[in-house]
Amino acid sequence: MQRSKTTRLNTPPYKVEVKNSTMYTFASNGPKGIFVKEVVITPLIKSGYYNFGFGDACPDGSIDDEVETNNGDLIKVFATIISIIEDFLEGNPGSTLYFTGSTPQRTVVYNIILKRYYLQFSRKYLITGIQRVNNILSETEYNPIEVEEYEGFFVRKK
Repeated sequence: MQRSKTTRLNTPPYKVEVKNSTMYTFASNGPKGIFVKEVVITPLIKSGYYNFGFGDACPDGSIDDEVETNNGDLIKVFATIISIIEDFLEGNPGSTLYFTGSTPQRTVVYNIILKRYYLQFSRKYLITGIQRVNNILSETEYNPIEVEEYEGFFVRKK
């Protein structure tokens, strides 16, 4: 995957290695060192829907999605994640990606990024969220002004 342009976060992404059409790797390079990050996109039960998993690569081949690297490059990491999302959705028209944080705090961070860049994202992508209403999960149109919390998000190309 060759992306040299800056992403919607106005920060150039890291160079990404595409291992196959559903696995991407890049290296976070910051004050604490170099950390290999992996994105794995796996199909969900519903056809055309995929889970977007992300975390630090572990020596045993697994991914740690709960580690807090705090490597001082959060914006660049998110710019890279966005470039991967764009690449996947461009290469898989009609697909929908689902993502949520591995912890409630991480889901809040994703929501903050979506709110901050919603106008830019929404030009090209339809974003919906999963909300719990009366203890029932439902998919609703994402509203960046809403105070309600989301438990996860879907993104698909318009």
